[in-house]
Amino acid sequence: MSEENSNEDAGGANENGTVEPSFVNLDGTFGDMSKASEGVRDFVAKKGFKSIDEQTAAHVELEGMLGQKDRLVVIPEGDDTEAWSKVYDKFGRPESAEKYVFTPREGDPKPEGGLITMFKEYAYGKGMNQEAFQDTITFQMDAILAADKIYADQILNERNEAQKAIRGRFDTEDEYNDFTQKGMAFAEKFKLDENKSVMDVLEAKGLAHDPVVLDMMSQLSDMTIEDPLGERTRSTTVSKEDRIREIQKDPAFVNTMDPNHYKIMDEYKALFRPVRREG
Repeated sequence: MSEENSNEDAGGANENGTVEPSFVNLDGTFGDMSKASEGVRDFVAKKGFKSIDEQTAAHVELEGMLGQKDRLVVIPEGDDTEAWSKVYDKFGRPESAEKYVFTPREGDPKPEGGLITMFKEYAYGKGMNQEAFQDTITFQMDAILAADKIYADQILNERNEAQKAIRGRFDTEDEYNDFTQKGMAFAEKFKLDENKSVMDVLEAKGLAHDPVVLDMMSQLSDMTIEDPLGERTRSTTVSKEDRIREIQKDPAFVNTMDPNHYKIMDEYKALFRPVRREG
């Protein structure tokens, strides 16, 4: 065969003994694909094959995969629970929910055991492998810590602004400190029971040094008096005489059927008695 003929497309002889051009060249590469059937053209174009050798190698590889059926994953259709369970197992899901293990990073808080147990059941139902389980909890913890920091910064900013506003009411730092100390003393003196004061509650809630709370306590200290019954009742910003006149104008003062009659009469009588002072 001449060199010229070797470069021509390979083909088959027709009934006249002449060679018809083919889409496969003599060296095995694909040539003029217009000479191939539509199905062949589409297949070669889709796969990107350049030669018979590439196509053959791909076919051999496919046969090898089919020989390892245990490594193949068939995606189920619909809600076939059993079939999906097999898919999850192939992707590395533990044998049971109890097999998940969460390891906190150094310095991270340890999540509550009950929440971890609940999430194990959720993760198992969703087909998570161990890595996805660990990463998901870590992500959630990061999100919670970030949200806590944002909240703490917001509270701190609000307290600073409140403190700045309250300080502005006083001419000196000493006056401001005296005002806040008065609020703390009032909260400590105001007993809820034999063993607990308002200050104890504020400290437990982290509000003992909140400027707004101290402002409120200080103002209450200025406004309240202790009556003979041991109750904090009326503001000293209203004089005793003014309060007596207010009570006398109250319908409950003269109407013995009014539910507040005896309460207001007790206050009225107390205003005519000396106020007990401590110390």
